[in-house]
Amino acid sequence: MQKNLNEKNLNQKILNQEKLKQIIGEVMENEKIAGRINENSDLVDDIGMDSLTIINFILRVEDEFEVEIDFDEFDVENLRSLNVFAGYIESKQQE
Repeated sequence: MQKNLNEKNLNQKILNQEKLKQIIGEVMENEKIAGRINENSDLVDDIGMDSLTIINFILRVEDEFEVEIDFDEFDVENLRSLNVFAGYIESKQQE
């Protein structure tokens, strides 16, 4: 039972990361960028998101994942890797 739950969580995490890559490509207006992103990619330093792109990205994530992200409380450290951001979104979904 625990193995099935872990596999389900892993599969959901992979799906979330793929969706996040797609959103990044759309807000960066570069669909090819999604293929260059891996789970350790820094969304600011490696991908090159600027402040406006980050805002657009977060707004799209809120819509796509049905979460609310408070810009005043958001820590930019959550953008230090796709994996970290995906974990942040998972935690927001559980609130």
